Amino acid sequence: MKLPEEYKVFEQNFVLENWHADVLGQVFGIAGIEYGRADFGIVGGRVQVYEINTNPHVSADPGSENPTRRMTLAMATKKLCESLAAVDQVRPAGTVRMGGPLLDEWRKKRKWYERPEIRP
Repeated sequence: MKLPEEYKVFEQNFVLENWHADVLGQVFGIAGIEYGRADFGIVGGRVQVYEINTNPHVSADPGSENPTRRMTLAMATKKLCESLAAVDQVRPAGTVRMGGPLLDEWRKKRKWYERPEIRP
C-alpha cells in the first residue's frame, strides 16, 4: 500500500519531536523495563499503553524510494544507535559488553547510518 506524502511527513514529525516520550518514559519506569517498544494509542486525549514488547524487532524499509521516508528512517536509526551507545557507556559490575560490526563502527564514530552505501 502506498501512503500519501502527508502521512510520511506526520511520521517524520512524530519521530523528530518524540511525542509522548514523557508519559511513555513513566510507563516504562513503572513497569521496570529499560528497553522495549510500547504499543499505544490515544484515547480521550490520553496515552493508553496496550503492551510493552521487550524484544522488539527493529526494521527499516531500505527499498523505499520516498526521500521523506528515507530521511525519517535514517533519523530513527540514528536516535536508536545514540540511545544504545549511551546505555553502553554505563557498565556496572557483572554486565557484558555488547559487540558486533555495527556497534564497533559506532564506537569508532564512523556513523554508519549516515553512509549512503548502507543506510536505509
